[in-house]
Parts: sequence; C-alpha cells; structure tokens
Amino acid sequence: MDLSYLEPAFLATFAAVPLAPVPMVVGGISCTAQITAHALGVLAAAPGLMIRQPLQRARNILARCDYHAVAAPYRDQFAALPCPGRRGAGGRPIAKEAFCVALGSLLIGIAEDPLSAWEALSATAWAAFSSDPGYAAQLAAAGAAVRQRSPVLVAA
Repeated sequence: MDLSYLEPAFLATFAAVPLAPVPMVVGGISCTAQITAHALGVLAAAPGLMIRQPLQRARNILARCDYHAVAAPYRDQFAALPCPGRRGAGGRPIAKEAFCVALGSLLIGIAEDPLSAWEALSATAWAAFSSDPGYAAQLAAAGAAVRQRSPVLVAA
C-alpha cells in the first residue's frame, strides 16, 4: 500500500517542479495543476477525515468537486487497513486517503506528460464540433462579433 502522498518528499516534488498551467477537470471542476497540487498539500496537512472543510478554509475550488467519484477507484486499497481506534467512519479516513492518492496520480501524470491534458480537452472539443455542424458556425460568428466589439492589440 503506497501512502507516500503524506510524505513531505512527495509534496515537495510538486513544489520544486514548476507545473505548467495545465487545465484539468477534477470531479467536474475545471482547474489547473497548481490548484490540484495546492489541494493535495492542504489535505495532507489537515488532520482528521474531512475533505471539503479544509479545502473550503484554504479557499480551494476543489472543495466543490465530486471527491467521492474521484476517490472511488482507490477506495478498496484503504478499506482493508486496520482501524487506529478513532471515531467517525470506523476511524479510517478512507475517502480522504483515496482522494489524495487520486490527486497525486493526476499530478504525476501531468508532470510526466503535460500535453496529455491538452489531448483530452482537444478530443472533447473535436467531439463537440463533429456532433453538431452548426456549432462551429455559431462559435465562429460569436468570435467575429467579439472581435468587432474589442479589437485585439498586438505589440510590435
């Protein structure tokens, strides 16, 4: 069982390596790799079982994400761990640990291949364009209208 997300060395890898402002979607919330790394640091430092409350106190947007859905694939790894004798959820922060491992996995993937997030977003955009031929025309018309109202200034 890998619980290295709690180790300072694991968190330091994200603090030392400048993460590109790569867009991500975590539990239905659009954010960047920096926001995700911040959330992981907040949760690793926060005592107890809670996920949403520490993130809300830190004003992290991932407080509103569906963290149970993000943690679901990792929950079974932590359900079998022995109970330390604390109260609440059988004394085991299963959801919090699973969510932290999920965030760590996402960040490792982004750090290893920053373009992977762009590829996923490009595939989603391509699917939207190909599913509705009028969508591209409407988007182009909206872009032209915005450009007419506010011309883009380019520094020479």
